[in-house]
Formats: sequence, C-alpha cells, structure tokens
Amino acid sequence: MAFAYFIVFLLTFSFFAKTAPIWVMIATDINNYFNFVMALFMAFSKAFKVPFAIIQLCWSGVTSPEDLNKKRPYVLVGAFVVGMLLTLPDVFSQTLLAIPMCLLYEVGIFFALSIRVNAIRRRKKKTKAKNPRCLEAFLFIICGNRPSLLCQKTNDNTRQLSWLV
Repeated sequence: MAFAYFIVFLLTFSFFAKTAPIWVMIATDINNYFNFVMALFMAFSKAFKVPFAIIQLCWSGVTSPEDLNKKRPYVLVGAFVVGMLLTLPDVFSQTLLAIPMCLLYEVGIFFALSIRVNAIRRRKKKTKAKNPRCLEAFLFIICGNRPSLLCQKTNDNTRQLSWLV
C-alpha cells in the first residue's frame, strides 16, 4: 500500500499535472479521487500477494519451482497484461505494477525453492534417525537372509534387537 500511495500516486498525479494544458485547472472530485485510489490499492494489493500464492502452489504440490522457472517469459507478458487491465490506461502505471509483480514472482520462486530444500533436508535427517543402516547391515551379516531371528518390529515400525537367541 505504501508503494502504491507514495510512489505510484505521486508519479501518476505529477504526470497528469504536467500533461494538462496550461489553461485547464486541475480540480479532482473527491468521489472520483477515492474511486481512483481504491482501484489502485486493490490492484497493488493483489499484485503483492504473488509470492504467497507461489509458495502455496509449490507447497501443495500443484507446481514446482522448476516449472515456474520454465514459465518465466509467459509470466512476464502476463504481468504486463494484468498491469494493463488493473491500472490506468497509460504505460507508466502499467509498468509500475508489472515490474514489482515480476520481482515478486522471482522472490516467490526463491522462497518456494528454499522451503522445498529445507523439507528435503528435514526428511533426510528424519529417515537417518529412524533407520540406522549399520545395525541392519550387521544383523544381515549375522543372520543371513533371515534377520527376523534377532529382530522384532516394534509398534512404530522400527526394528529392535531381540535377545531371545
């Protein structure tokens, strides 16, 4: 919201003031001003939710960061189309919406990739803690193809050494 109000509005209103003829007095109606402000606030608030949408899509498995990297050119064109539809009919405000959307798209891909890498690391760490391979290899060497002679499965599906033999 601060980006829209302090940067986009400032530049847009200065653009309108500079392009108006000298003999025309700029007097905005309060109703039109608030409609304009709310329309741009809504457009920029939707645009700044791009990283959250990307993270949710990657987290739920709908897409992956690699797929999103492949679709980057289409997203760039789509950002400018969305900027065209949601902002004023000038190229300047369209660009002021499209460039942050593209940057936020990249930020979303970065965070989705980092979340995915952290999940893979946690999964590997969890499986290493639950499955000590050296014990299973030791039991296989001792018991041959029948490690059930010395091992019993517990309730949490891990093997526990049995001293019955």
